[in-house]
Amino acid sequence: MDELTFDSRKNNEPLVVRKSKIIQNWPCFHWKDQDWLSNFGSSQLTFRLHLNQFGDIPWENKSSGRIVSTLGHFLDWRRKRINDLPSDNPFTQFDSNLFWSYSSYNHLAKLPIEGLIKSINWSSIGFGSNLGVNGDSSTFWIGSKGAATPCHYDTYGYNLVAQIAGRKLWILFPPKDSDNLYPTRIPYEESSVFSEVNIESADCDLHPKFRDTCPLMVTLGPGDVLYVPYHWWHYVKCIDDQPDDLCISINQWLPMSGSNCDSLTEGLTSLLVATLFPFYQPPTEDWLVDSNAEETLTHPSDIIDLVGQLATSISNESDNFIEKVDRWIDIVPNECEKLTPVNCQQLNEYFTSPSLPIDIDGNGKWKGKTSKRKDLNKKISRANIINSILKPEVIQLIAKNLLE
Repeated sequence: MDELTFDSRKNNEPLVVRKSKIIQNWPCFHWKDQDWLSNFGSSQLTFRLHLNQFGDIPWENKSSGRIVSTLGHFLDWRRKRINDLPSDNPFTQFDSNLFWSYSSYNHLAKLPIEGLIKSINWSSIGFGSNLGVNGDSSTFWIGSKGAATPCHYDTYGYNLVAQIAGRKLWILFPPKDSDNLYPTRIPYEESSVFSEVNIESADCDLHPKFRDTCPLMVTLGPGDVLYVPYHWWHYVKCIDDQPDDLCISINQWLPMSGSNCDSLTEGLTSLLVATLFPFYQPPTEDWLVDSNAEETLTHPSDIIDLVGQLATSISNESDNFIEKVDRWIDIVPNECEKLTPVNCQQLNEYFTSPSLPIDIDGNGKWKGKTSKRKDLNKKISRANIINSILKPEVIQLIAKNLLE
């Protein structure tokens, strides 16, 4: 059966469709390494690199390096000893046995990979025939084993993720866990709210409320599709890139009501970031995920005009305040599975280490790693002060007051 069948009911929890015939009908699903190389040719992707045993949150602005490379150079790096790489390979300074590499957030509409875009068809997923046409609202991710994305939630929309090659681990937390995940906008990335918690090595002295989280875990294999609902937190890691040294996924954003409200809150956040960061960021710190990004710190006068336009538009839409917007989808595939809660064995399977134990206590709560420091008191830094101003609940209150 090539078509999914659907149930008309509202849903706002993660779901997975295993070995979807929709994805298996995509030509790119059947591509081998030579097909990927042929389609990408000399096109350039940006890769970030981290040490495999880094042990900290894999922040982009703390990567070991950033490389612009062809897919061919990336695959050579994965397969050859570092001394055997040609001199024109930009990965020559990084041993693939010691580092992982990730090219993320590649917007398909901006990639000159016509063959890839034409091989993707989301029309049978139930959200209209125009979904994802010409790569619209879709991104491409490719990494080596070990590559990871810090725990975060996306401020916009509802996300579909198709696993094309390799396997990825997803750990998800519901929006109600937000306080327990210690949200932060530093480092700042437009449309992402990060967690201060190191998911692979949680320090429950430093982040005690993390014990009260309700995580779900799923491993995606080729052909699987994951539904990631609005504002669900997620930590993602490439756990297998075989047989072709490629771990590839493609995501698609679903159109949802309330996008103007999300744009307003992000606009207000961007306004504060552009106003405060240049004055208060210490010279020894980097508060941006990518300080080289093209969109980094638009001038505040441009942002405030956009905020005014958005607020005017929303105010004219009856009394459609932010908290009244419906963020659920209306149809769900009958072939889907719910995700299961994480238990001790599942966590240990992926994150076991003698020095970083993760366990469950008698009350069913995570013990996590505990810090040996006797005094966790710390000075309130500039970053602490600015981050408190940028907290999502503060921005929501500003938006509500503005609309009223």
